Amino acid sequence: MIWECCSECPQGRHRLRGNVLVAGSSNSGDILRELASEVGFEVDEEGASVIDHLNYDVNDLGKHTLIVADSANLIDSPVITGPRNVPPLLYQGTGIVADKENPLVLQILTAESSAYSYVPDEPIKEYPHAVGKNTLLIAALQARNNARVVFSGSLYFFSDEAFTSPVQKALGGKKYDISGNQQVATSLSQWVFKEHGVLRVKSVSHSKVGEKAPPQAYTIMDNAV
Repeated sequence: MIWECCSECPQGRHRLRGNVLVAGSSNSGDILRELASEVGFEVDEEGASVIDHLNYDVNDLGKHTLIVADSANLIDSPVITGPRNVPPLLYQGTGIVADKENPLVLQILTAESSAYSYVPDEPIKEYPHAVGKNTLLIAALQARNNARVVFSGSLYFFSDEAFTSPVQKALGGKKYDISGNQQVATSLSQWVFKEHGVLRVKSVSHSKVGEKAPPQAYTIMDNAV
């Protein structure tokens, strides 16, 4: 990943060159939040976690921060995330907010409407950073120069533990022998590093109508094929 300054960049902003996958956590520091802001995302303050009192896993330790995200909350794009008919996903980390008006931002995975992002051990004294469906768990961006970024608020999402753990909501529901994390993580990494979802031009040919070789230049009213 390379950041470069250019005359076209807004003041204090940089242009991204290359592709990057970033995974944070509830303990993410200022550097990671600054990196997120460079690509249009806002990560909640240090110590904050996504909390869901209705959709947490049976293995949660009591703070309701090991949440179960239904695969229906994935973006409907098999090229990016693979098929959506995967088991539920395990997520433990902080919340992300992105500008919905930004056409370059992709909401990869959203939380349930009952979720919010806040510091678990503190009483809620102000409106949370992210609430309900506005809480992004994983976001992505494809820049105008085609550089790709995937930003996850959960390093746990990509862990071996999450890949191999069973999933079941604590308040009832079907038990799954294994989460869908590994399938989604694999598809995401293949997309962000351009193993999937890339159009490549193998050959280009053009000429004037009735000719075989391309001319040195075209003029107005020339018909090209």
